Amino acid sequence: MVWDAGLLKNISIITSYKDTFNIAGEIINYFFENNVDIISVYALSNDNLSRDNLELMAVNKTLSYSTKNYLPVICDKWEAKFIPVGN
Repeated sequence: MVWDAGLLKNISIITSYKDTFNIAGEIINYFFENNVDIISVYALSNDNLSRDNLELMAVNKTLSYSTKNYLPVICDKWEAKFIPVGN
């Protein structure tokens, strides 16, 4: 992978992360559709935290956006709770 001026394969880093979170949402929906009761999603790892500032900013913006706008929709649809943990 080559990162260049905030782009990865002509897609902005933030768009790339948003696409990834959308796919994660589809996977979460799939699990609920198939009667999985508890789902754990890990968004940050030591590897993510060691990324350069541009990438880390994209991860943080996307994670913030997703937890405020996307996860509540999924939770409402499935009558589920979102419980964030960590520092």
